[in-house]
Amino acid sequence: MKRALVFLAVIFAVALAIRMTPFFWENRPIGLDSYYHMRMAAGFVDGLPVYDSLSYGGRPYEYPPGIHVLLSFMPEAAPIIITLIGAMAVLSVFLLAREIYNEKVALVASFLIAFMPVHIWKTSSNVLVTAVDMTLLILACYFLARKDTAKYFSISLLIFMFSPAISVLSLLLYIPSMRKDSKSILVVAAIIIEASAAYLLYGSAISIYAGTLPYDISSALFENIGVADVLYRLTPFLIPLSVLGLYMSRKNASRPVLLWLAVILVLFVAGKIETDRGLAYMAVPMSVLSAHAIASIKRKEIVVIILAATAITGIYSLNSLRWGIVTDDEYSALTWIKENTPKDSVILAQFLEGHWVSGIAERKNIADPNLIGAPAAERLEDILSAYRNQSQKEILSRYSVSYILYTERAPQVGARPEYFPYKEVFRSGNVRVFEVTSSSSPREAR
Repeated sequence: MKRALVFLAVIFAVALAIRMTPFFWENRPIGLDSYYHMRMAAGFVDGLPVYDSLSYGGRPYEYPPGIHVLLSFMPEAAPIIITLIGAMAVLSVFLLAREIYNEKVALVASFLIAFMPVHIWKTSSNVLVTAVDMTLLILACYFLARKDTAKYFSISLLIFMFSPAISVLSLLLYIPSMRKDSKSILVVAAIIIEASAAYLLYGSAISIYAGTLPYDISSALFENIGVADVLYRLTPFLIPLSVLGLYMSRKNASRPVLLWLAVILVLFVAGKIETDRGLAYMAVPMSVLSAHAIASIKRKEIVVIILAATAITGIYSLNSLRWGIVTDDEYSALTWIKENTPKDSVILAQFLEGHWVSGIAERKNIADPNLIGAPAAERLEDILSAYRNQSQKEILSRYSVSYILYTERAPQVGARPEYFPYKEVFRSGNVRVFEVTSSSSPREAR
């Protein structure tokens, strides 16, 4: 037992180190959501906010408050706190796999999730709710496997504060255990209440899944990836090994784990869950099943090859996170906006950069990746149109745009610098800031 704990501690330490590495590339959080969650967590210091004055130019606060309450005690440490919680999935997976199988399988399962590229992406120096609710979901499944209904139910309800949909999924895992008793009635009632509450509170987010978003946005959330991409994001051997593990466990498989995998797989195939998020959730039960298969392999050299390939793939996958880091040029432009523009300025930035505008520049954006409660489709279409010089003046006037942020990502949506006949007030590298005036004026760089 002590030896297993030592191995587990090493795996956890390595997993945490890998996930923290991107933070030190630029000594600032990576990703998009980090800047939104850190800003809203800081707002919770003075009490529950009811209005967000920057997102979408100002709108009521509509977001599951769990992550903001959690981070409100130290918003500036959010990347470290969330990365730590995300890495703790290694420990939760160990507990779950040990409860279902044995200690050897548990160690292998924790190793697999530690180096899983898609799990690394969702928990690396980023401030994502997924990092929290996934660790809690695994823990809830563990207590369900132990038949500790009280703790399972409590954690499932707690998840609602972070992600209502995942809380409902956690409660659904009880279905294989249902009997004609009070516990089953309580779980069914909780599912109905939570589903209704989620729809009433956050129902507008369904636009993400209803296909009403512009193609440029929906294609980024729901990528059309091939088999090679799936094998890379889940590591090369996970799918065949999980199938083998499922076959080996056919007589004593954990039904909650199988139900978890089945629900996410159906949502993933149906395109009702974002690509990487779906793969990250599927990775957990697949890691447990794969670990069972690996633990049965008698030839040590084969096991070493599998684990080595997994580790190499996971470490290499860190390179994919570089796109989500605010570059020095972008950070300089956003800082310039913060220090040199009126506080009520509205900044036209791409959808993906909206949180950076409100989080770093502390100015109003037209739209950002927080689609909950947002009139997303129209605003996102307008942003894309403005960058492509389609009805640009009308759109800028509609949203009272004061400045335009043009980054290296702009050409990716069909933009060109000449589409913006406005005064250039800042430039750093290929990043520019244009000041919108009533009429076109020659560009002048300060």
